Amino acid sequence: MKKKANPGISRFRKGAARFLLLLFCLFSFSSEVFAMDVWITSPWLSVVANFMGGVFINVKPLGQWAEDGGINKLSIKKVPAGSHFIALDYDEALKYGIQSSQKNLFVLYTHLPFSYEEADTYFTDPSVLPFIAQRIMNIFSSLDHEHYFFYQRRLAEFQGRLESTVLLGRQLLKGKKVFNLSKGFVEFLRAAQCEILHPEDELWKEWAKGDSLDGLKQKIEECRKNNVPVLFDMKSPVSIHKVLLESKSLGVVLLEYPDIGQDIILSLYDQYLAIWNAASSGGS
Repeated sequence: MKKKANPGISRFRKGAARFLLLLFCLFSFSSEVFAMDVWITSPWLSVVANFMGGVFINVKPLGQWAEDGGINKLSIKKVPAGSHFIALDYDEALKYGIQSSQKNLFVLYTHLPFSYEEADTYFTDPSVLPFIAQRIMNIFSSLDHEHYFFYQRRLAEFQGRLESTVLLGRQLLKGKKVFNLSKGFVEFLRAAQCEILHPEDELWKEWAKGDSLDGLKQKIEECRKNNVPVLFDMKSPVSIHKVLLESKSLGVVLLEYPDIGQDIILSLYDQYLAIWNAASSGGS
């Protein structure tokens, strides 16, 4: 004879099942992360902000790098009304069509302490980057009080990893010669204590105009034989850029700008490693 289920136990099991289901739903809801959209002007600023914001800030770049190192700007008309904006300063905000009176505009500086043309140098300078990251942290914390300690931890991680990267760069490159034709990575190289070689001003001007390029090719060959990396970036003059790309030497290194979603610290680490590999290429 089949034993009847105890109605009390049956009700208990159903109740327990409903309770567990409710807990699961509550846990699922509470663990879901809602990222805040923040529109950011310059690409460099977007890269640092992307690191600092983590899972709680959705960086929406208003500027993307072009192939020549310039900036392709998104029309402000495509940004939803009431959005939050971050710019380097009020003048830069205006360049992107954002008025200084904009209610949700936040700036790192009232007046930028460097020119816009020097931005690459400052955003690759390990001594400056922590201060930029801290200003971004302050803005994010004011927008999102609930996750203040998260942004503090991100800043600490940023500073710690950046310091470790610079120390690694010094271990790999201290005292090594590099022939620098880049426009924006001088302080980055100095941090690693490289011996930075430059062309003379008159020679640089000639190469930039597309003159005396045979001399540039000879210099590349000389550097190759002596294991001296030749460095350039997207803003190096077009004529120089073309010759270096065509050289196909392992000793020639393009110092690349990080993608908006890329980890900036990892990007800087990769640059140091690429220079070291070029210095160790054995004249290839």
